[in-house]
Amino acid sequence: MKITPEKSVVKEWLVLLKEGKVSDSHKKLWRKIYDEIAVPERSRISVNTYKIAKLAKSGDNVIVPGKVLGNAHINHKITITALEYSKSARAAIKGSECKILDINEFYNSIKGKKAKVNIIV
Repeated sequence: MKITPEKSVVKEWLVLLKEGKVSDSHKKLWRKIYDEIAVPERSRISVNTYKIAKLAKSGDNVIVPGKVLGNAHINHKITITALEYSKSARAAIKGSECKILDINEFYNSIKGKKAKVNIIV
């Protein structure tokens, strides 16, 4: 099935994950993320900040292959990247001094390192 991304950020993620930039030690991770994103928009996941706060530990790198919704404060510092953020989620994440990175910044921050990455679905 051919996916026609409707948003530029989705196109950016799909190009990055499919074409060459991900030929490093985290190849299985990137493939799994690609499989989660390469679906129609209505089938993509959405994750609440409560779930992120519950599953991630301080200092973790977190990828959400979908939208982050905000209904809770994150009480520890994490680095997070996602396709989209609601206004309340962005406020909750920034209020807890967590880092929000786009996919290119996230990739460059873990490139060549043995970094622990959590995919929250």
